Amino acid sequence: MGLFLHWGHASTRGWELSWQMTGGVHLQDPPLEAVGCQEYFDNADAFRPSRFDPDDWADRAWRAGARYVVFTAKHHDGFAMYDTKLSDYSVAKTWGRDVTAEVVEAFRGRGFRIGLYFSVVDWHHEEYPRLTDDAIAKPYRVGVYRRGTPAQWERFRAFMVGQLDELLTSYGDLDIVWLDGEFEHTEEEWRYGELRELIRERQPRALVNDRCKGHGDFTTPLVEAASMGGNLLLNVGPTGEGEFPPQAVERLEGLAGWMERHGESVHGTEPGLKLWQFHGPSTVRRLPDGGSRLCLHLTMRPYEQMTVRGLPVARVREVTLLGTGTALEWSVQARLKDIHAAAADPDGELRVGIPGELLDDLCTVVAVDLWPEGR
Repeated sequence: MGLFLHWGHASTRGWELSWQMTGGVHLQDPPLEAVGCQEYFDNADAFRPSRFDPDDWADRAWRAGARYVVFTAKHHDGFAMYDTKLSDYSVAKTWGRDVTAEVVEAFRGRGFRIGLYFSVVDWHHEEYPRLTDDAIAKPYRVGVYRRGTPAQWERFRAFMVGQLDELLTSYGDLDIVWLDGEFEHTEEEWRYGELRELIRERQPRALVNDRCKGHGDFTTPLVEAASMGGNLLLNVGPTGEGEFPPQAVERLEGLAGWMERHGESVHGTEPGLKLWQFHGPSTVRRLPDGGSRLCLHLTMRPYEQMTVRGLPVARVREVTLLGTGTALEWSVQARLKDIHAAAADPDGELRVGIPGELLDDLCTVVAVDLWPEGR
């Protein structure tokens, strides 16, 4: 799991980052109340989060199970949350601190892998050209945007590449470069191949997301992520004072408690069973003796009995609740053709009784331990 941190000066007003000035996107539900573009841009001067404590952020995220972070170094509004030398529209100018550097230091020191988010769009830059109330639709319609002259575009793109290069060369080794803003202008205009080469030259180990059109290293779905071989990147938007909001703290603490009991079903695992075998997310981890542990996540309630198909039933050695170690009652039935063939390692069904009083409040995990093949 990772932690995505969306943060900027808009937080001082409870505004959505960047999109508040457009009133959100067409057909967004619920809609956003639009604010004036200049009012939004001027709000940067008020950004001085007195309770900003990235060490606290890192500790909460680590206990909740996150092991990498992606921080918004610059969103569409153009406000740099780092010390850029190419623009005065930055937190280093308004507050005198390099927030990105402090976040990176805190999370890297805690053991996190580091990712930085960078929007190639810049609605504040005069050459982009800058957003004004009379020049955009409110709410925003994807695919409808202002265009400057070709000369303006080349000057802006040189500026954008320069800012990206600052991030790639000022904050140590990066594990992820998360680009955004591909929805304005074409792939040919952005020249994503050149951006990917720059990232590869400056940060050869870094992965790039799929919004680097045609040159991304991974896709970004979010459903049942661990069981499908992916990661969940959980988003948090800190307040204008620099704290995690109460709702985020409550959820992270809930995850932290669940991870204390069930973390091994997520970290260091591989995708588990097919959906025809078990109707829910599952993962598998290797045991020291060569056996394996299936971790079956019960996401639905109530549960009285669980059935797992297509298992080597002669190798089932123990079935327990992962959070408590409580032994569960279970039985197996080999499939008929394997019985008739006197197969040494027959496949079949595993049935497990699930006492209702033992279910976890968030997600119950059943551990099925299998002996090594050929034992």
